[in-house]
Amino acid sequence: MLYDVILGSLLSRRVDPLVPVLQETASDNMTTFAAKNAVYSAVYTTALVFRGQYLALIGCQNHATFLDHVCPGGAEFRRPYTRHTAAMRAANRLRARLVPTRSGAYISSWGPLNDPRGRSSSAIDTMANLPLLYWATRQSGDASFLYAGEAHARKTAEAFIRPDGSTYHAVEYNPISGERIRGYTFQGYADESLWPRGQGWAIYGYAATARATGNQAYLEQATRLAEHYLKRLGESCVPPWDFDDPAVPHTLRDSAAAAIVSSAMLEISALHPNLQDQKLWRERALAMLDGLCKDYLARSSAHRGLLMHGCYSRPHNEGVDSATMFGDFYFVEALCKLTMPGRFRHQTAALN
Repeated sequence: MLYDVILGSLLSRRVDPLVPVLQETASDNMTTFAAKNAVYSAVYTTALVFRGQYLALIGCQNHATFLDHVCPGGAEFRRPYTRHTAAMRAANRLRARLVPTRSGAYISSWGPLNDPRGRSSSAIDTMANLPLLYWATRQSGDASFLYAGEAHARKTAEAFIRPDGSTYHAVEYNPISGERIRGYTFQGYADESLWPRGQGWAIYGYAATARATGNQAYLEQATRLAEHYLKRLGESCVPPWDFDDPAVPHTLRDSAAAAIVSSAMLEISALHPNLQDQKLWRERALAMLDGLCKDYLARSSAHRGLLMHGCYSRPHNEGVDSATMFGDFYFVEALCKLTMPGRFRHQTAALN
């Protein structure tokens, strides 16, 4: 009933009826005027997520290679069984992209698997798709989804993460031996640069893998990657589109990366067995979200999303200063973790 009230009020653009609801659900942490406005805007997107309109984004991102023809639209897609069926079909498609090698397995990110170029390539973005596989295991009882996701996480740690804790955007593997042939980029400044959103995908994926497996090693990997991200970030709340763009700080920003990392840091906080570290990671996430709410939240009805100044792909000059659907999604997810804990999914428990 609560979500019906929220959805109906926001679809009709009537905000006043939502005030009691928001006062009831608002967290003491969300005290700034900007943050409260963010909740107003975010609840609309949250309601759509809950209705299944953004299902293609949950754990999927841009990888249409396994989502083609699995997500029906319109009224049919609003039925719960249809959403479940579509998500399971997507999970099956994703699992089917696992490429076994002599030294582990990875999920191919692009193109048909019978194309050598597609079969040999994987992107760091795929780490954010792993929650779809973990969800499928919980729903179906089929542990092969979990094993596929964990295998990809292990192989990614071996091939994508540099000694300093930064990540490649993409890797070309030898599909027989599993050895990395090269690390490269599509959306970053250079092959050896650090693309912040890719680092965010990795942090998010390892936190999700820690949650799914209960293995603290994945939590440690997530925290290591997050520490490196924060070191490169400095005093800002939103990173440049690439940390190694020579024009930094006078260059484009990517609010989507900050939204992803803020949600991931809340997950790290919830998973961490140490109370002091729980508090530290939560405070870091709150500071990042506060900055997004104050300086990046869209207030004009002409803006097509919630967050301003996302950067989809600077090298391709596509969406270089705009809203992004995934940025808005993870922004809303982070706000929901703070304002409505346990309302949209079970709360994460600390690892032992």
